[in-house]
Amino acid sequence: MQLDYSDAIRAIKQENAFSASKNIQTRYNKIAYWEIIEKCSDILDPKSLSTPKGPLVEFTMAEKVATEHFMRDAGHGLSFANQRQCHLFWKRLCEMRKMGCP
Repeated sequence: MQLDYSDAIRAIKQENAFSASKNIQTRYNKIAYWEIIEKCSDILDPKSLSTPKGPLVEFTMAEKVATEHFMRDAGHGLSFANQRQCHLFWKRLCEMRKMGCP
């Protein structure tokens, strides 16, 4: 099927708008990720968790384990760097929303 120029431009703009809309929705959904992780960490048995190794950070062992479970189940990469980056990002997004940022 061949489109004339104006129809082709209109189709491209429409596709770009759909793509942008999906991107915005995906980013908005990430706001809820930390709350999901917190709920998961609340139901973990503290006795079943290993003792943290290395320097103390702002995340509990339960939050770290819950983040790993969430990332695995959601299909995210599980490298240490990616886990750290994601849980910092998701926690900050949640905190900003709680402070009133849209």
